[in-house]
Amino acid sequence: MCADFLSVDPAATHPTVRAVLLDPSCSGSGTATADVDAALARILTALGGAPPAPRGDRVARLAAFQLTALRHALSFPGAVRVAYSTCSVHEEENESVVAAALASPEAAAGGWRLATALPAWPTRGVTGALDADGAAAVVRAAPETDETDGFFVAVFEREN
Repeated sequence: MCADFLSVDPAATHPTVRAVLLDPSCSGSGTATADVDAALARILTALGGAPPAPRGDRVARLAAFQLTALRHALSFPGAVRVAYSTCSVHEEENESVVAAALASPEAAAGGWRLATALPAWPTRGVTGALDADGAAAVVRAAPETDETDGFFVAVFEREN
């Protein structure tokens, strides 16, 4: 099916989907290209071009979209697992989105909870938006600690 994910009616068109992998648009702050983007912004500004949008505004808009998409993924009636991933290192796009999704009506109605993502991965999430148990369930990788690009993974499972 070729369609906008947010326009899909999960109950009407996909009632038997058992798993959803959601990898929404993100800031890309964990990728090597993030350094290139920062350098390009400096060059554009130095040449008198328009500076890029402030990080906070862009990340906030992305996080709002990510939460909308995640809540939609949690509304698939037959799903038993939903994986959420980004290539961002920003808490606003990761732990904060997961915490807001867990507090959503879709999570409550569906009986969703966090499962431990990639149990053998050594680096876990940060506390703040998530409590210690939530932070221990998610994966947060960073170039300076994990010898990889930065990324984030959370896995939701139905409790019943």
